Amino acid sequence: ARDAPIEGWLSVAEFERTSPPSHLMVPVSMRLLDAASLMLTAASPQRTCHHLVVRGSTGGWLGVFSALDVARALWGLCSELDVMKAGAEKTLVTSVMKPRAAVPTVRTTDTLQDALSKLTVFCQNAALVVHESGMTCGLVTTRC
Repeated sequence: ARDAPIEGWLSVAEFERTSPPSHLMVPVSMRLLDAASLMLTAASPQRTCHHLVVRGSTGGWLGVFSALDVARALWGLCSELDVMKAGAEKTLVTSVMKPRAAVPTVRTTDTLQDALSKLTVFCQNAALVVHESGMTCGLVTTRC
């Protein structure tokens, strides 16, 4: 299965979708605490939510916001809980997300092994899946 193309790995319904489920796409104006809350509420015992797609003002994929971005942002704000909470309430996801250019990409024709290798080389847990047309059509994570 590692040498299977990513396109075959994506389900037909997911592949035909031009974007991830709307509840996993967030605007640039979303606050850090709201994004963290969304990750928790989108998760269930069988499924976890570790990544959100940040969309730009024109609707394109601006970047990927991860659970690790939440942890890094909170760690960087302050050590006192009250001050940290106040800072997190004002912090936007765009100030801590990885910009789209910094997120590894794989093509739908690449293999899962190619994707895992790229994630390892870039020390990342998610890669954008790009169709030959150039449109981003998915997100591959180490937890898939």
